Amino acid sequence: MRAQARSGFAVSVDGAYLAALVTDLTPELVREGLAREFVRRVQDLRKTADLDVADRIEVSVVATPGLKAAIEANRDYITAETLTVELSYAEPALGSTTATDVFDGEKVTVGLVKA
Repeated sequence: MRAQARSGFAVSVDGAYLAALVTDLTPELVREGLAREFVRRVQDLRKTADLDVADRIEVSVVATPGLKAAIEANRDYITAETLTVELSYAEPALGSTTATDVFDGEKVTVGLVKA
């Protein structure tokens, strides 16, 4: 049996089983993906700063508008995952551990300090 996927779907057949996945990305899914990528970068920066896994942090962010919207839409998730007690949109303070990165067409500079 051969399955033909309609636009916006991916289809796979294995014997009597058929699986179809929606492949259209909604704006909410795009923002969630950006937020997850942001969390990964903050976690990497925590390692660079040699912080303990239980340390609370303060994070400063300068981001492109799309990424800033994704961070705001997923703020609770981000702060919980990264143990952030304060998240601000400002240039990182002197003495912060900082990193600048570009991903998915978005640019971000993140700075963090132990709270």
